[in-house]
Amino acid sequence: MVKIIAPEALLYETINLTKAFFIGEKVVFEGEAQNTVTVQKANGIITVELTDGTRTETESEPVRFSGYLCAPDLDLALGRAFYRAGMRYCGRKPPWGILTGVRPAKLFMGLIAESSLEAAENLFDNDYYVTEKKTRLCELVSENRIKSGAVSNPGECSLYISIPYCPSRCAYCSFVSQDNDRYDQIQIEQYLKLLYTEIERTCAYIQKTEQKIVTIYVGGGTPAILSPQQLSELTEILIKNAPENRELTVELGRPDVITKEKLEALHAVCDARISINPQTLHDPVLESIGRKHTVKQFYEAFDLAVQTNFADINVDLIAGLPGDTEDGFIESVTGIVKLSPANVTIHSYAKKRGSRLAQEGGADELIQSETVERGLDRCANILIGDKYAPYYLYRQRDISGGGENTGWCRGDTFGLYNIYMMDELHSIYGCGAGSVTKIVRTPNDLVRFFNQRLPLEYIRHFDEMCAKKHDFFEREAAHGK
Repeated sequence: MVKIIAPEALLYETINLTKAFFIGEKVVFEGEAQNTVTVQKANGIITVELTDGTRTETESEPVRFSGYLCAPDLDLALGRAFYRAGMRYCGRKPPWGILTGVRPAKLFMGLIAESSLEAAENLFDNDYYVTEKKTRLCELVSENRIKSGAVSNPGECSLYISIPYCPSRCAYCSFVSQDNDRYDQIQIEQYLKLLYTEIERTCAYIQKTEQKIVTIYVGGGTPAILSPQQLSELTEILIKNAPENRELTVELGRPDVITKEKLEALHAVCDARISINPQTLHDPVLESIGRKHTVKQFYEAFDLAVQTNFADINVDLIAGLPGDTEDGFIESVTGIVKLSPANVTIHSYAKKRGSRLAQEGGADELIQSETVERGLDRCANILIGDKYAPYYLYRQRDISGGGENTGWCRGDTFGLYNIYMMDELHSIYGCGAGSVTKIVRTPNDLVRFFNQRLPLEYIRHFDEMCAKKHDFFEREAAHGK
């Protein structure tokens, strides 16, 4: 447990930095705690003190003026002082240094655009204390982002479709999906009927405002839980309402609900990008995370997708799962590479407050694992050696080993939606329960609309939600004039 004492203006970043050094520790703001973090600001200097009552480390850093912020950069001074004190006190160097944000690669690309590659590397090394390996990873992502051709074109946007149902809930998951014992086919049919209406209304607004949908992403949950007919109907409606789209991705998800009939129904409508996600190639690990499928079922689903002639298949793996080891994770990576999927996405386990692991107290030990960082480095070497290139990257709070989530692809099989979404290059319109519409007015001006979170709420409050969303759209249309 770590107690924080800090000025309000520095509290948020102090919490983030505390989590980066005291991985898995609970943060409190009053009472007794094993460790205390104290931050003070006086005379243009930030001072950070870490102590347990007998051992103390203190560092100070002057506040610099930032031309980018047009103001003193308090967070930079705080981070640099915290890093030096924390490195000695905790005996660890976070691989991402003092960077606590979601999009370090986007920051790196911005620095290159403002100055040069050399300047970006120097800032990451000397100012942000990012390790050489993570800086190089950002450099590779930047190079491949340029190769992808994904740019911020006026009038372009993307569409996200939520299918928030799963056969069962995994122990690490906190998504707003409903598992098998809480819904039936009648509810799914009700949900889809309303979803189709929302898609049509949203696409009508997009067309009215002379925007063009260039990518569509169907996520979940587990979209493969839909029947062959439902998958076919959904994709037909999407193509009808967004005929100019250049990329349609369906994250099928769990292999235990993927069938030949569903794959054939989907492929008959379009050659979509698909994702099949085993998360690990070890049955004991699958069992420990409550994922009710086997490794054999994954191989069968992947083989069916290849036989159905899907060209762009993505496979997800997670580093740092309960019951897994560094070598076990690398065995999974090696096994996936042998299949030669077009895309591989490597996630690091992240503690989610709403997950069963977090609620049962089993999450903190996982994210403290130092083996995850080594595993990610070994994984990157394997993928690069097999001609995979990293093209998007993001981080999460309470992420295992201080790691990251990275999308890798072969050749030019970039998932453009992932780039548009992670780099916030254009507006993303969300349809379905738990989805978010994020309209990008300018690079630094974004507004959001949140749909009802759970499927039943979405069904019960659909008309009310749509009325509010309509008002939101009208305000944005007026703002753009």
